[in-house]
Amino acid sequence: MHSRANPLQAFAVVAAALAVVIIPVMMFAAFFPRKEPVVPVTINKNIIRATLADSPEERTQGLSGTDKLRDGSGMLFVWEESGYWAIWMKDMKYSIDIIWLNEEKSIVTIKEQADPKTYPKSFSPSVPAKYVLEVPSGTVSQHSIKLGDKAEFTIKQ
Repeated sequence: MHSRANPLQAFAVVAAALAVVIIPVMMFAAFFPRKEPVVPVTINKNIIRATLADSPEERTQGLSGTDKLRDGSGMLFVWEESGYWAIWMKDMKYSIDIIWLNEEKSIVTIKEQADPKTYPKSFSPSVPAKYVLEVPSGTVSQHSIKLGDKAEFTIKQ
């Protein structure tokens, strides 16, 4: 005699099968978080490989807790709209240069050699900015970066 599985038993079998697949994937993702995208940012023919920080969590974390920032690298903060976005040196272990850019990607404010000892002070642009680029301390002077210079980069949405 052949009997039919009731719907509850069928659901339990499907749920167990999905759990066998989903739980390992979730565990893998927890141990291997996504790699942040790198955006090449060009200023005065110099290319900075910047890690993208475009979510509230990524912008809050920033470079906090990192040991150093290599020459030619940085972090590009992107906001949905322009504003007086403040940067602080919370949990930073090294100095950086901070570059604010407007919607046209022109440099509107620069803070050179922002030191971790300045925390809890924050630094803000003189006019609204949509982007902030953090680079190793000394980058601005080394590459003669100045107010009004244009940055070139593309962010994939």
